[in-house]
Amino acid sequence: MLQIMRYFQAVTDNLVQVLQEQHEAMQQTSHVLADTVEQGGSIYITGCSHSSLFA
Repeated sequence: MLQIMRYFQAVTDNLVQVLQEQHEAMQQTSHVLADTVEQGGSIYITGCSHSSLFA
């Protein structure tokens, strides 16, 4: 069980770091996306897994 706790802690640490470093950019992006939807626009997102399936 110790290994899973180490893994969980590493993932948590990484997520905290991303939030601390990218919070402002994420906030700005969320406003752009919300404004786009409110104005009747579409948002197209592609991923990098499973052969770039559309989200």
